[in-house]
Amino acid sequence: MVDERSADDHRDREAPDVEVDGNGAVELSSEAAPPRSWWSLAGTYVWKYGRYSTMLVVALLAAGLVSVVTIDLGPSLRSQAEDGLAQQIDRPVSIGRIGAYVFPGRFLVEDIVIGGQNSGDRPFFVADRIVVTTDWLPLLNGEVFLDTVDVQGWRMLVESSEGGGHTFPRFVNRRDENSQDAVEDEAEISRPAEDVRRTSFVTTVQYLRAHEGEFVYEDHGAPWSLVARNIDLTMTKGAGYGGHASFDGGTVQIKDFEPMTATWESMYALDGGLATFTQMRLEMDGVAAALDGTADLLNWPDAQIAIRESLIDAPTMKEVFFAQDNFTTTGDAEFIGAWHLFDGGHELTGSFTSEHWTFQGFDFPMLGGDLVWTRDLFEITRATSGFYGGGLEFTYAMKPLGSDEQSIATFAPRVNGTELLPLFDAIGISGIRPLGTVGGEVLLEWPTNNFDDRRGHASLDFVPANEVPLQSRAVRPVGRRIGWSYAERSFAPDGEPWHFPLGGELDLRFGPERIDVFSSWIATPLTAVTFDGWTKWGDESRIPFNVMSADWQESDRLMVAFMTAFNRATEELDVGGYGSLSGVMSGELLSPRIDATFDGDDVYAWNVDWGHGAGELIVEEGFLDVANGLFRDGSSLLHVNGRFALGPPPEGEEEINASFEIDGIPAQYLRDAFSLEGYPIDGPLYGDIRLYGAYRRPFGFGRLRIGEGTAYGETFEQADAGLRFEGGGVWLDGLTVAKGLGEVTGAMYVRWNGTYSVNADARNLDLMTSRVFDRSGAEVGGLLDFSISGVGAFDDPSYEIRGTMTDLSIEGAVVGQVTGRLDVGGMVMAVDLEAASPTLAVSGSGRIGLTESAESELRFRVTNTTLDPFVRTFQPELPEETTVTASGTILVEGPLSDTDQMRVDATIEQLELTLFDYGITNEGVVRLLVDRNVIRVSDMHLQGEGTALDLTGDISLSDKRLALSASGDASLGILQGFFPEVRGSGTMQLMAEVQGSFDEPILTGEARISNGRLRHFSLPHSLDALQGRVVFEPGGMRLDELAGQFAGGAMQFGGRIGMEGYRIGNLGVTASLENSALRLEDIRSRVDAELTLRGSPDELILGGVINVQDAIWLEFFQAQGGFINLSSLVSTSDRDAEATIPLRYDLRVSAPSTLRISDNRAQIVASADVSIGGTYDQPALLGNVELERGQIYFEGNRYRLTRGNVGFLNPTGIDPFFDVEVETDIRVPGQTYRVTLGLSGTFDRLDSPALESDPPLQQFEIIGLLLGDVRDPQQAEIRTLRAREASQQELLQAAGARLLTSPISSGVGGVMQRSFGVDTFEIVPSLDDPASQQSTQLIPTARVLIGRRISERAHVTFSRAVSGNNQDLIVILEYDATERLSWVLSQNEDRTYALDFRVRHAF
Repeated sequence: MVDERSADDHRDREAPDVEVDGNGAVELSSEAAPPRSWWSLAGTYVWKYGRYSTMLVVALLAAGLVSVVTIDLGPSLRSQAEDGLAQQIDRPVSIGRIGAYVFPGRFLVEDIVIGGQNSGDRPFFVADRIVVTTDWLPLLNGEVFLDTVDVQGWRMLVESSEGGGHTFPRFVNRRDENSQDAVEDEAEISRPAEDVRRTSFVTTVQYLRAHEGEFVYEDHGAPWSLVARNIDLTMTKGAGYGGHASFDGGTVQIKDFEPMTATWESMYALDGGLATFTQMRLEMDGVAAALDGTADLLNWPDAQIAIRESLIDAPTMKEVFFAQDNFTTTGDAEFIGAWHLFDGGHELTGSFTSEHWTFQGFDFPMLGGDLVWTRDLFEITRATSGFYGGGLEFTYAMKPLGSDEQSIATFAPRVNGTELLPLFDAIGISGIRPLGTVGGEVLLEWPTNNFDDRRGHASLDFVPANEVPLQSRAVRPVGRRIGWSYAERSFAPDGEPWHFPLGGELDLRFGPERIDVFSSWIATPLTAVTFDGWTKWGDESRIPFNVMSADWQESDRLMVAFMTAFNRATEELDVGGYGSLSGVMSGELLSPRIDATFDGDDVYAWNVDWGHGAGELIVEEGFLDVANGLFRDGSSLLHVNGRFALGPPPEGEEEINASFEIDGIPAQYLRDAFSLEGYPIDGPLYGDIRLYGAYRRPFGFGRLRIGEGTAYGETFEQADAGLRFEGGGVWLDGLTVAKGLGEVTGAMYVRWNGTYSVNADARNLDLMTSRVFDRSGAEVGGLLDFSISGVGAFDDPSYEIRGTMTDLSIEGAVVGQVTGRLDVGGMVMAVDLEAASPTLAVSGSGRIGLTESAESELRFRVTNTTLDPFVRTFQPELPEETTVTASGTILVEGPLSDTDQMRVDATIEQLELTLFDYGITNEGVVRLLVDRNVIRVSDMHLQGEGTALDLTGDISLSDKRLALSASGDASLGILQGFFPEVRGSGTMQLMAEVQGSFDEPILTGEARISNGRLRHFSLPHSLDALQGRVVFEPGGMRLDELAGQFAGGAMQFGGRIGMEGYRIGNLGVTASLENSALRLEDIRSRVDAELTLRGSPDELILGGVINVQDAIWLEFFQAQGGFINLSSLVSTSDRDAEATIPLRYDLRVSAPSTLRISDNRAQIVASADVSIGGTYDQPALLGNVELERGQIYFEGNRYRLTRGNVGFLNPTGIDPFFDVEVETDIRVPGQTYRVTLGLSGTFDRLDSPALESDPPLQQFEIIGLLLGDVRDPQQAEIRTLRAREASQQELLQAAGARLLTSPISSGVGGVMQRSFGVDTFEIVPSLDDPASQQSTQLIPTARVLIGRRISERAHVTFSRAVSGNNQDLIVILEYDATERLSWVLSQNEDRTYALDFRVRHAF
């Protein structure tokens, strides 16, 4: 198979002894150097340049022999062909038979064999038959024309050795320019072309086919091999030589991996010795590739193949290369690269990518990298992949390969930002799911044939999720930290893995013998563990560690989660607290020994808070050994020493063997630790306990003492008992309980199977100190004696209690003696009860089943029993004046636990109810029946003065609904039994029904009130002549035509009162009051009002308008001699008032000149227009009060009101501002002075009084006149005789005397006013005697002053001294002609008269 080419081209390809004519035919030179024959020369050129495949060469050789030899084709020719071919290729050759069909031009070669490189080697080439057909005529022109060459049933074997050599024969010399063959070839080329043409034949092959063939290549250096079966090769002559080649059913074997089947096909073209392959497709197990490339047949096995496309199936590759390894992989990858096969080796280079590849369940998205495979190494570089939220980079190498030197495998991965949660999900580790990321690098090296000789290091950093703060590794926690939601979730080995934030650092060194750990740590927000040390790959270890825990519960859950991950599943403990744990872990990692010391605070274990705990512990083989364990909580101490099993112990081993020393531990701790429910015994415990054996069936002994404790709610001073644990239970020997002067003694045996035996006696237990009746709130007195004995089971008890209570009293109500007996057995309790006293006679008996249904049959008899003391025990608000006496029987039948099936039949023969002085009794027998959860009321007739009421209906307890009706007459006096501060009379005709649920009853009907009267003790007036109707409707009641009399005025009610169940809802009530004479303390008034009360009970608003027709304030001034009595007006914001009624005011008060102040000190007329706001507890006034006119008497002087105003400006309280001016005339012998006094300010900040006089005087002289000094201060001798300081001192002393004597005067004045009808009566002290005007001494005396208003405009005053030399009468008549003009006529002591005129002018 030869392509068309020029002689120069052949020279370039180092084939100088071959020429090609213009037609493309091959010319073989007939001249040859002796002793080489033409056959030899032709064979040499054909094999030397390797222009055809081996099969083609053999076929041409056979065809050439047949075409030129015309001799007999027998043994001679066959021998010559064998010798010539063997000499050329330096291999033994044998031919089984050569035949020729001369006329058709057909030649046959059979059973040709070309031997191996060495004797005994497998043959290089074997062919069953080669058939060549030719055309004879071209021979006449010196041309050999081969129509077809058919090679059938052939096999070729090529081997490469470890040293790089191969067994492919040298059909032509290698391209070595210094070889002798190369020199000869050059000499051959140098011959003239025409000489060559004269001695050469031209051979042309038109078509060649080699089929049913097999090619085997074995590379013993790599090693790898190829077996190409069913080869079918065709070649045709066109512009050049080329064709198609394929095989199927082939096998590729690499090392000792599983063989791969292979199928291959390609188009090819020959250019001299260079074969170019195109459209090449290769399919192997798990591989499909598109290839192209070249093979240099002159330099076997030089071939270069470009891998344009390839798709590799990972699962199939695993079955080929790792068939015996237990892992899984999925996905496919693309590979693009080049395959170079050359003499001495091979090289595969390229890059691979995979969008989604998994290995052993791990995902490697977007995997990619570079690959190199040569005879010396296999290497993956620049490999990258996504890796669970982060990135992965790695390299892998095996080198050297194919040599005696040990091959080393190196794997170096680096991760960055890999999320731990999905990573651990992929790993499938049970128990733990850390939250965070990991980054770092690992280097691992090992001999390829011995992984146990591995070495390397690892450095990993763990960052917790959200970078949450971690527990400090160096600082011991100072308190338990809570609030981490992850730590509050429980862990169970068979449940969900435990999720927790994790941070840390790992620094590891790998060696064949062990792993060394350097300064590593892991931490969560609540636990930090530092550790180092070593482990012999888990077999033997020594790892010192230190634990800092802010929550022992979280640390325990962390530990058991990791133990579960290492297939040492165990349950978490219910523990708590914080502290530290230091020690060493040794032995096998999966079954280590831990020696440690612990120190913790707020330690919680076995359902108990133990306080501070410390001690030494050893954990090994499933046991916890505690030494010197000490738990302290305040003054309570617990010492623990012993061994505890952490799980089921080995056969023959004890679960517990420990001693406990108890000093002041609360009994509650012991109950909680042993889960002893139903034993409510409390108090400090003291004693020693030794336990051994099984947790649930321990043996042991001890003694316990409880000081000042409680048992079943009862207090006692001390309890003491010996303990004997006998496996099946515990004995309480010599049980003694002391309580006051009483005592309980006995013994008890409690078995762990729930049975018991008990025998105890109690004597002289004081019921006053008992807490049995605490829940009732009643004070119970008396003494109790009882005895109890029995043997049974807690779920099927059997015992008998007999007891007597003597001198029993309840809230002072004497019950007397009560005897009783309780017999429990066969799940039934028999009850007998007797109680008797002067006010009580009760007996009862029956049985109660102790099953779940509590089937019962009880009968009680009550005779003339006063019930109100007992009712008051539970309802203390029941008035003392309310009494209840009853006689009757009560029968209870059915299951107490199922009210649907329980039946209660109560027959009340006598019922007497007294509400203060109002009594109600029953008329006939009252029967109440409870059947199937329904209370049926029948035959209830109540009667009393003005009352005849019938009540019937049903009350359903199951669905909580009412169906009651009430009709008849009821006296309003009934209200006083429920509202002690209310008294009522009159009749209410009632016709009503109560429907609906308990929570939202619906009341319908009406009540007609006739001649009703209601009085509340806190109000000065009663509501009289109450008539009208109250209509009950869903959601409330409507006041319809309801009217009455209040304080003598007509009062009309309207509106609606809402009801929300049993509570008052929103109110919208109106009240109209007309001409009502209200009396409030010292105020008498007559008013009209339009009022509204609206809102909810929690936010009531009283609004409206009050018009004052007339109001008089009778005690405006202090009766005790002070000035103005306005203490009642002081704002309640200055007082600590308790909130009583949630009421707000929105009132307006109008009093146009209708307010009057009238007492023995003042007569004033005023107008008011104010608004009342604020609350009931803190009212507020806004507005103004104008003092129009009036007069005030003080210290014997009459002051005329010239100007007055009181303003209320504080919106949050009552804080009046005064602006008042008064004037008075003071007469002294020979002179009358007019004094003006002005006051302004508030109670808290009252300005200094403004004093003026006419004629003018000094301030202290004016004060002297006001206080009664009747000598003329303007007389010179008086001014001289008085020193100012002495006068002021005497005046102040006189003022004090006036204030001290004023109460007497005020009291006498009040009597005289009420007795004789005068307006003013006063006894006024005085300081001197007008008859002694020359004296400098202020002599006390007194005057009597009587005043009366004789008309609206006229007032007369009489004054006379009661001692001294001058007792003349003074008379003053004042008359107001107009609002602005008035005159005063007076008679003085010296019987002179004066007439004064006054004109009032406002500025």
